[in-house]
Amino acid sequence: MRYSSLCALVLALVVPDLSVRPLSLAQLCEGSGRVVVGSVKSIESAWNDTHTRIETTVRVEVTETLKGSAASSVLVTVPGGTVGNVTQHVGDAPVFSAGEKVVCFLRRESASSEVYGWFRGKFTVVGDSIREIKGQTYAGLRSSILSLCEKK
Repeated sequence: MRYSSLCALVLALVVPDLSVRPLSLAQLCEGSGRVVVGSVKSIESAWNDTHTRIETTVRVEVTETLKGSAASSVLVTVPGGTVGNVTQHVGDAPVFSAGEKVVCFLRRESASSEVYGWFRGKFTVVGDSIREIKGQTYAGLRSSILSLCEKK
């Protein structure tokens, strides 16, 4: 009983700090090195070198760069994925699907990067709407990003 009470106390103190805090569009622009719009062309998961975790590499064919240097494609690395019959799920990591159109806030301008802000730094474009923001059009999001990123 004493052990379970201690575990509950530790979890109560630690877990809130493990969740992803809300980030405004301005914070996403400020914290990212590159913002790209593009289509997901491939998704490949593999064990890391020490075989302790699965990482997924997503290749995004870039159609527009809203911040940072232009590139025809970028590799985005996210934690988790499936290798064989083993799946590793990381709760706040962004999830990508082949063929989807995305807007990604990336940490660096390098050829391979992570999404800044975890799942909050990846938006899915469906038609002219942004799936993650009710009532937000792609044109409106794009305009806001360009405006906010140019001020930095």
